[in-house]
Amino acid sequence: MSHIKPACLQVPRNFSVTNLEAIGWGRTGFLNERSGHLLKADLSVVNYSTCATRYADVARTRKLTESILDEFQICAGSSEGKDTCLGDSGGPLHYELYRIRITSFGKGCGGNSSVGVYTRVSAYVKWIENIVWKEDD
Repeated sequence: MSHIKPACLQVPRNFSVTNLEAIGWGRTGFLNERSGHLLKADLSVVNYSTCATRYADVARTRKLTESILDEFQICAGSSEGKDTCLGDSGGPLHYELYRIRITSFGKGCGGNSSVGVYTRVSAYVKWIENIVWKEDD
């Protein structure tokens, strides 16, 4: 098990990558069954305006007063029809050992124009540490 290493949750400030890898056990398509083995998808970050436009109708449908996309979220997708899907939520979107984002939600999955929404892990590091290294009262 020497290849297993802890994930890095804190990302350096100047850290900027556009190509990330998502992994999970979720469905291989919107109506498909869950995967029997761990899958991966190479995804690229999608710019904010494209992402906000893609999800504008979701915000209106759910009667949200603000955009569902904020500084804690990004979109990522693939022109090759690769995407995260149902059952992948909470799984990592990572670069090497850095857990950059976690899978949050999407609109469909696995299509050529599928774009998923991912939440920034570094925004929640203090909360995670309070849970993991909770001090005894």
